[in-house]
This record gives sequence, structure tokens and C-alpha cells, in this order.
Amino acid sequence: MSSTRKWTQALALGLGLWAASVQAEPASVKVAVMVSLSGASASQGISIRDAIRLAVAEQNWKGGFNGRKIELVERDDEDKPERAEALARELIRKEKVEFALGFNSSAVALRVLQQFQDAKIPVLIGSASDTALTRLFEAPLHRENYIFRNAASDQVQAQLIVRELLERHRFSRVAILAEASSYGKSGGETIKRQLALRLCAPPFNGEADAQNGWVKGGGGKLMHAPLQAEFAPGQTDMSGLIAQAKRAGVDALVVWAQAPEAAAIAKARARANWSVPLIGAETLGTSAFIKAAGAAGQGVHLPASFVAEPINSRRQEFLIAFRRQSGNEEIQAPVAAAQAYDSVLLLSAAVRQAGSTQGSAVRAALENLKGSVFGVVSTYERPFRANDHEAIAVEMLATGEVNGKRVSHAYKEEIQAIILGRKPKATGG
Repeated sequence: MSSTRKWTQALALGLGLWAASVQAEPASVKVAVMVSLSGASASQGISIRDAIRLAVAEQNWKGGFNGRKIELVERDDEDKPERAEALARELIRKEKVEFALGFNSSAVALRVLQQFQDAKIPVLIGSASDTALTRLFEAPLHRENYIFRNAASDQVQAQLIVRELLERHRFSRVAILAEASSYGKSGGETIKRQLALRLCAPPFNGEADAQNGWVKGGGGKLMHAPLQAEFAPGQTDMSGLIAQAKRAGVDALVVWAQAPEAAAIAKARARANWSVPLIGAETLGTSAFIKAAGAAGQGVHLPASFVAEPINSRRQEFLIAFRRQSGNEEIQAPVAAAQAYDSVLLLSAAVRQAGSTQGSAVRAALENLKGSVFGVVSTYERPFRANDHEAIAVEMLATGEVNGKRVSHAYKEEIQAIILGRKPKATGG
């Protein structure tokens, strides 16, 4: 065989091996983004999408995931679980995504997470708050759990709300007004459980009275059993609910609902000329609620892992970059945006630590992240563990207050806590 022929065959073999390696290692990493860009929670979905786009643009500028460009595959689930189920199949089977981000609807997440779990695709939830989501595939029934959350769960939000009710104000009776959906039911029941836990533990040491429906706390203070009432998703007339709560003599309203329904409650309260305090889930911090409620929404309180104020350099940089990237001066859902942005940073740190985009390797890295991740919400120090896939603890939340067209910090001491650094999550596990 001539040397020319041998050289030609060697070249062909080399090209074939190179082509095979290119095929085995795609030029980009596909990442699914599933959010509600239409429907009642669209303000959260749009903010999540824009924040993920910003974070990915920054990561790609730095080299992407281990030198591979990150390619976002975005889908609007329209806040419809049945539509989301079909989209998830498409993302996994056709698009071959390696990771999934987003999820602002708990109902959607509950419907589709099984598909990502079965495909061993790590998921980082940026907003959906149903406490059950990260526990669906826990040990001992499952060896590996691919579902993580960088958002305040219903349980964590409820802990801050109950702290507000009991420690700051010592209200004697509250009304829990919850939307009759998986989201509303989860939040309403969680508030009730947290109230019972706190009242029956020090410093309150309360005892339930089944006959009279109240709890006797420390110092003989009485707290009546909470009034619970549900309303249909999309309901606009809340006058009956407000009248019922007013007759019951409640001194605080806890609202767990999407923005339009929560705004309708605030406006019904104002029409009744009733100044009782209103506190609710983080949806009260979205532009959808603030615009719909108008003057009636001023002063309401909510749990917030992030308030769009430049209180430190990291948050200032994020706010400037987000507005430039999205082209909008206003962040429609600041909390969801910040959490989603940080979820990309956490995923990037895990891929870098794993040295791979292989699902099980990244899952293991997320459960044992080494070093610090400097996010917008917090500086994360090992945010996840094998038995805890929740990055946000109650110590990382502040109380937000609707003030004009935006949310500000309700208490100055919480701003200082953020600047100095919040108490880290408990170690162990």
C-alpha cells in the first residue's frame, strides 16, 4: 500500500473519530425553561424567563457549562397542567434537554415533575411554592431525587407570616382566605399548621379548647381559632368573604391567592371601610397585584427573599443588568426573578464541580456544593443536602411592604441583617 493511500486512510479515520466525538458531545447544552407567560401568574413567569435569560447570557460570556454554550428551550405552559404535560414530553424526548428551570405554577409542577425525575434531569424550581414538590421523590421510596428548589416554599413563607402575626403584633384572631386550588389549599393549610405549632410551643405554650375554639397562650392571652374561608379561582366579588371576616371580629387577614383574586380581596376590604391588616404570600409583591389593587393594596405585607432595592452592590448590579437585558424598567415579580437568576448560578456551580452535564453527577454535586455561590438573594453555602432540596430558609426572608408602585422593606432591622449577612441554614444531613 502506498504511503499516500495510508496517509489518506489515517486522515479519514481521524476525521471519523473527530466527527464521532462531536456527535457524542453536542456544541451546546439544552436547558428547558417552563413558565406561565400567560394566565393569572404571567407576571411571575415573564420575570423568571427574563432573569434566566440574563443569567445564561452572563454564563455563556464566561464560557457556558464547562466550555459548552447554554441553549435555552423556552415553553409557555399557560398555567395549564395538561398542556404542560405534553410540553414536558416534547422537551425531554424531542429537544433532549439536560436540565430544567422555571416553574412558577405548583399545579403545573405537580403534573410534570415525574417525567423529569424518570429521565434523571435535574430541575431547579424558581417560584412554585407547594411544599410537597421537592419531597415527591425523597428517600426511602426513591434512591435519587432530581427536584431542587431555589424559592421560598409555602412552609417557609408561612413561618414568616406566622412570626409576623404572633411576635410582632400578637393578633387574637385571624382569617385565612385561600383560593380553592392546589396552590391556595396548600398555603392555607400550611398557615393553620404553623399557627398551631407556634402557639403550642414556647414562649406561647398554648392549649387548644375544642369547645370554645380558642387557644390559651402564655400570660393567659387568648387566640381564637382562625376563620378559614375559600373562594373560587377567578372570583371577583369578595364582599361576602370580607363581611364574614368582619362579623367574626378578626384583627388580621391572611390571603393565599393569585394576584387578581388577592387584589379583589384588598379592594373589597377598602370598600367596607375596614383597615384591618392584610398579609399574604409573595404574589402580593408582583406588579399584577399592585396595579390591580391600587390604593387598596398599599401597606400589605408579604414574605420576600428579595426586595428590588440596591441595598448592596450585588443587588444593584442585578437590577441594572436586568433592566438593560429585559428592556423594561419594571420587574414584574422581583422575588421570582431573583430566585430564578440564582438558580442558574447554582446549576452552573454544580456543573463546574461535577465536571460534567450528566444528570446524576450534577444532582450529586448540587447536594454537596463546595465553596460559595454569590447570588442576588444570598451568598449560598451548601444550600442543598441529600435530604434537603430547599435552598431558601426562613432566616433568608424579609417582610416586604407594598409602598407606592413597588415593594420596600417593612422593617429597617431586616435591611441591616441582609447587608451583614443572614444566618446560614442549619448544618447536618
